[in-house]
Amino acid sequence: MSPAVGPTVRRIAPLIVLLVASAALVLGRGAGRPAKGDEEVFVQAAYLMRTEHLDATHAVARAARNEYAWVTPEVAARVRSKGDIQTYALLHVWRHARDFHRTPSPWGSRLYVASRSLSQLSELWFLATVFVLYWAALPLGRGVALASALLLALGHPFRHGPLLFDPWVMPGAVAAIGLWLRDRHLAASAVAVAVTLVKPNYVFLLPAFLLAALVRPGRGDREGRTSGTAITAPIAGGALVVVAYLALAASHVIWLRGYEEGVRAGYNPAVLAYSLLETISFTYRASSSGLRSHWPVYPWTFLSLGTLALLAQRVVTRARLPRTAVLLAALVIVPVVADFMVIHTVAAYRAGGHFRWINVSIIAMAIALPVAYREAARALAERTAPARQHALVPS
Repeated sequence: MSPAVGPTVRRIAPLIVLLVASAALVLGRGAGRPAKGDEEVFVQAAYLMRTEHLDATHAVARAARNEYAWVTPEVAARVRSKGDIQTYALLHVWRHARDFHRTPSPWGSRLYVASRSLSQLSELWFLATVFVLYWAALPLGRGVALASALLLALGHPFRHGPLLFDPWVMPGAVAAIGLWLRDRHLAASAVAVAVTLVKPNYVFLLPAFLLAALVRPGRGDREGRTSGTAITAPIAGGALVVVAYLALAASHVIWLRGYEEGVRAGYNPAVLAYSLLETISFTYRASSSGLRSHWPVYPWTFLSLGTLALLAQRVVTRARLPRTAVLLAALVIVPVVADFMVIHTVAAYRAGGHFRWINVSIIAMAIALPVAYREAARALAERTAPARQHALVPS
């Protein structure tokens, strides 16, 4: 193999692997029909906007009544007048689908609507996220980038759905992480703000960027900029998000009190432990609901815990990757803590499939696990190298 061919093969081979994994996901997806709950409500709302020319809030109220039998005037008025921005932002795109069709509901609902084109577009956005993650993690090494992208593709709960908003904004969230790893902090914060304005669950990106910017780069990190931009950009971005949401609340576009009530619903340590274990195990059923009936503890859970602990030890001693590891740790832990503050029981977590709350954690863990296993292999090689050298010394 000529010297010029080798680098080309190393660049192209991971993309071929990801294309094969993507093809397997497409072939194994199935019909991609809307799942029971919010997913069905949103698809119904888009259908009603197209066929009955309703505005988004009234369409969501009608669909919610069909799905949940919400008939009280108070609830209907709240949904119509004070919805959630992520509930409505993409409905104006979805309403243009030309293949809406009504079918008998698997759950006996009065109306059930599906759209294969929306299902396929959602999956394409998820597959785009896989490739964007490969690009995002390249500063950490080509092997880590490929492993991260494959882990996301084969283990993320959205790999076979659902038709929710997250797959449509996930590429932006992952791109923000990739920009930050390339020291483009202003661009990373700007993209994070744009994604957060559509889907507020991604606000966790900004505090993670800020915490990592406070850490001095060490061995294994990119040299990194320590200028004020790395610190001020996420602060300014967070302030912009707060101002924007206050303005949206004043305009009755969102229901701000709903966020406050959600935060007061939780504080169950079992949910915190369950979320962390599930994220570390990285074993999810491809569904938005109907989760496992046991705690997500598997043999590889303990191995992953050990490698992550070793990575943490090397970070504390500044032996390797202090800034990168703090970024990944913050991206994992901050959303899980927020999940713990909202979901009040493990049973509610299982029943609801609250992957949307910890999606940032899932994405970050897809990067953190390959990094941790690589660092464990490095640590093992460092310990065995002196022994091998001693064995080679002639007596």
